[in-house]
Amino acid sequence: MAEPTIVDIGTRTAYIPTATPERGGGTEPPDMESRVNRLEDRLDKLIDRVGSVEVSVATLSERVSHLPSKTYIDTRLAGMLAVIAALIAFGDKIQAFVN
Repeated sequence: MAEPTIVDIGTRTAYIPTATPERGGGTEPPDMESRVNRLEDRLDKLIDRVGSVEVSVATLSERVSHLPSKTYIDTRLAGMLAVIAALIAFGDKIQAFVN
């Protein structure tokens, strides 16, 4: 009976089975069922975590939806800077008009 080949790739061990008639020509490692079960459990946990991330993103989107946009802030800042520049430029004339 031919033995399966085990190859060490870095820190992982690859199981390369040998198909034999005694084994029904199967190529499945002996611990495949437990590995599949663990992967399914991890997938279920991952799906739950992705769902909670989606809820968090929706919550954050709702919380920031009322905040002003960058364009609005830039426009207001440019307007304020224009008013300050006008006051500085025409300060003498405004002072003469008030007095």
